Amino acid sequence: MRLAADVRAAGRRALVVAGEHDYGRQLDGQLRLAGLPRATGPADADLVVLCGLTGEPEVEVARATAPLPLVAFDGVQHSDLGPGRELRLGLPFAPLDGAPFDHLVFGAEQARRGARLIAGALRAGARDRASVLAAARADGGFDPHGDPAGAPVWLWRAGRDWALGADRPL
Repeated sequence: MRLAADVRAAGRRALVVAGEHDYGRQLDGQLRLAGLPRATGPADADLVVLCGLTGEPEVEVARATAPLPLVAFDGVQHSDLGPGRELRLGLPFAPLDGAPFDHLVFGAEQARRGARLIAGALRAGARDRASVLAAARADGGFDPHGDPAGAPVWLWRAGRDWALGADRPL
């Protein structure tokens, strides 16, 4: 996970606050596998990484760590995460010139890219599911598992009103 590499490269340690639900356990497990440098508590943490969902108990735990900077993922938008802190979301898309944020978050740009790949496969003669997939993967920059190779992941800065602005790529 790119966040772990970023924290490690900065010589920082993160206090991970993870929910006891599948989403929290999955993200926490991925961060462990990636070797995220971890703090044992707020006193020795440089930042907080929240693996949680709005309305769940982990949000209150994370809120109590303010004003430490906090990085979270999709699912905590509009939560009260405490005053006076830098708040960023790690999201799986990059800003695109001219594309409104809601088109990015709801996958409009990704859907357009997918439609172009499928149309190209059909123009090239693909006529069944297997040949469409093979042509799209050959043209689209996918890894052997069918996932986009080098997919963008960006940190997005959240304002007090939860308006998100692009911060930087991970």
